[in-house]
Amino acid sequence: MHKTPVTFVVRLKAKKGTAERLEQAAIKLIPLTKAEAGCLEYKFHASSQEADSFLFYENWVDQEALNKHLKMPYLLEFKTLLDEILREPAEFTSWTMRG
Repeated sequence: MHKTPVTFVVRLKAKKGTAERLEQAAIKLIPLTKAEAGCLEYKFHASSQEADSFLFYENWVDQEALNKHLKMPYLLEFKTLLDEILREPAEFTSWTMRG
């Protein structure tokens, strides 16, 4: 069966005074996530235009690999932190690669 790669984008907006805490926690996820079998690319970005705004850009071999990632204990712990420090809910979008 052919696997269809997916891109997952997550936008985060931290409450004032919590951006550094968010960034430090996010950076800890990078080596853990890159070690996952289905991870093709996992990048964390800070906005150059909007303070306290961040973005994850992720590429996965298929939806199943992404689903496994979303259940990892370290990611569930990160989501708990986000509940405390985001000023609005995280924005998640999933994309199917074409070509």
